[in-house]
Amino acid sequence: MTSRTSRDCKHIAVTTDTRPAIERLLRPRAIAIVGISPQPKSPGAQVLANIENFEYPATVHLVSRNRTEVLGRPCVPTIDDLPDGIDLALLLVPSNAVLDSMQACARRAVGAAVVYAAGFAELGDAGRALQDQVAAVARDAGIAMLGPNCLAFTNYLDGLSITFSPSHPDPDAPPPSVAFVSQSGGTPTVVRFALAAKNIGLSYQITTGNEALLGVEDFLGPMLDDGRNRVIATFCEQVRSPQRFLAAAARARELRKPIVMLQPGASEAARESARSHTGALVGDHALVRATLENAGVVVVDTMEELIDVTELLVRFPVIPARGPALITDSGAFKGVELDLCERLGLPVAAFSSATAERLRAVLPDFVTTDNPVDVTAQALVDTQLYAKTIEAVAEDAATGSTMVSGIFARPEGGISKVRTMLEAFRKTANTRPAIVAMLVYDAPVPDGIYAECAAAGAAFFRSPERALRALARVTRYGAFLETPARQSRTLPAPLTLEPGIIPEYRAKALLHAAGVTVPRGSFVTDAVSAQRVAAEIGYPVALKLQAPELAHKTEAGALALGIADDAQLAAAWDRLHANVTRARPDVSIRGALVEAMAKPGIEFIAGARRDPAWGTTLIGGLGGIWAETLHDTVLIPTDADEDTIVAALQRLRAAPIFAGTRGAPPLDVRSAASVLATLGRIIDATPAISEIEINPLVLYSDGCIAIDALIVTGDLEV
Repeated sequence: MTSRTSRDCKHIAVTTDTRPAIERLLRPRAIAIVGISPQPKSPGAQVLANIENFEYPATVHLVSRNRTEVLGRPCVPTIDDLPDGIDLALLLVPSNAVLDSMQACARRAVGAAVVYAAGFAELGDAGRALQDQVAAVARDAGIAMLGPNCLAFTNYLDGLSITFSPSHPDPDAPPPSVAFVSQSGGTPTVVRFALAAKNIGLSYQITTGNEALLGVEDFLGPMLDDGRNRVIATFCEQVRSPQRFLAAAARARELRKPIVMLQPGASEAARESARSHTGALVGDHALVRATLENAGVVVVDTMEELIDVTELLVRFPVIPARGPALITDSGAFKGVELDLCERLGLPVAAFSSATAERLRAVLPDFVTTDNPVDVTAQALVDTQLYAKTIEAVAEDAATGSTMVSGIFARPEGGISKVRTMLEAFRKTANTRPAIVAMLVYDAPVPDGIYAECAAAGAAFFRSPERALRALARVTRYGAFLETPARQSRTLPAPLTLEPGIIPEYRAKALLHAAGVTVPRGSFVTDAVSAQRVAAEIGYPVALKLQAPELAHKTEAGALALGIADDAQLAAAWDRLHANVTRARPDVSIRGALVEAMAKPGIEFIAGARRDPAWGTTLIGGLGGIWAETLHDTVLIPTDADEDTIVAALQRLRAAPIFAGTRGAPPLDVRSAASVLATLGRIIDATPAISEIEINPLVLYSDGCIAIDALIVTGDLEV
């Protein structure tokens, strides 16, 4: 068992209110470009061109060491020569000049600064040390510092672009409704153009780079509070201030304004890529993801999902909490849809009897009325079948969304089909997601189809699979919003614990006092006492040597099972002591635990752990030897109630065994949920505990029993 620590990179947290400073960063009235060059394609010249292209109403000052004039504008030689009241300094200087430049900004009381240069934490310890020095200067001076290693931002609402990529205002751009905050510099461009193709505009695209001072979480509050933003999309290789991010997620839930996040790092290769990209030191990806999802952040796996989920959340005022009604003109594709929905955990809507009657009235006699609905090739003759079917299913109370998958053999035929579908969607006055998906994949998309669908309040997708993946994420988010916020609990008094590893006998005593069932037995310090206890509880018994260092007893030879009588117990006592002396001569044995043998059952793991950055979480899944081989576990909030825990355990791949196998009765999953809830209360009440683990917790049809248990305090590797 391992008590894991956060692997966050060193980050200087912003502890004061950053709103005024961020206001000066995002909406400056006086800007200084430091390191300007007359070369048209140089970064400084391009930043200046972008400011001029947007005609942003700010006073712009130029700083150049060796020029008195650049591009027709006067220059001053140093930052110290700038006038008072500079809101934003754009530091387009190499990394070895950044520290001096930031110190000069501090002397001139500059409000905010952008550090574009790379060559900091992403290069290793030396670069990280320089980055920390720069950040410390900015922090102490109250400078809102963005970067280093970033492409700055574009504020489309006010018309300010300070990236060094060519940027121009677009009078035909869709109305802004999405703020995108990214640690990556290139990702915002990808997202902006993809959303623009779907007639969705960005309000901001902000790149934070290495986040030496300001991180993604610093921008969430202002973005959430701006009423023009419907969705905040993010790309994060690492959340550097988890508790502040989670506070923003709680605020997002109150506002019903979703945060969508793409976070790579599930693989070691991706984590190494993050280290070399923005200097992020990514920790336990599964823990981070589970915590974010439990807080209501919509975490996605791919760029496509980031774009698609954002589109659905922007476009539709009602976020679905129930499954979709699916319509197709391919009978074969019904099975494909149902398989994919099951893999995605997306239940399809169960139509009411009234909806079934409406379908029977409009569909051919040979068509079934189940979901998905196949309008068959008859729709080639009667295109109104699409419309009539949409009208029948879209308003069913069980329908959370409606998706039509049509075969578009030719673009002109496809647009005709789509127009029929869109007219039907208009008639339903449906505010829930309405999706049209093209069932010919890489075939040409009919001209203007994205715009026509958007104008009709529908979303168009190149494939139904892509639409369903996004819809599954959105529907889970809708169900989250319908779930009442968890109520505060009454916690027990904190436990008084010695530092380090709490031996099994002591851990079990504490858990038993909290209501967890453990085997009958006692802690003893000699063989005679062991025989006395065994006689009291009845043979067969287990004998387990006890010491803080013996977290893994089998490897040290400190465990004997199925001892049948006094003679075997005496022999086991001597043998186990000899084993440990030989294998672990450093261990000081405190004594032994004599326990009644438990009857066979299903081995489960129940645990709770504390991450220094992310807080506490529960873990449940298959235990025993399977815990480290199959990794079939779920992470659950420590304040979850038993119903929520039971539902989470049903997501395990092994969940079918809970129903009983080969005639065996169902397992008492609720008893395991009760144990997990107890562990959650204990770890939340006792900050000294870093980890609790019961492995195995043997599960029966009528309860469960903790066979082995361990409690760890502090930050230890076990």
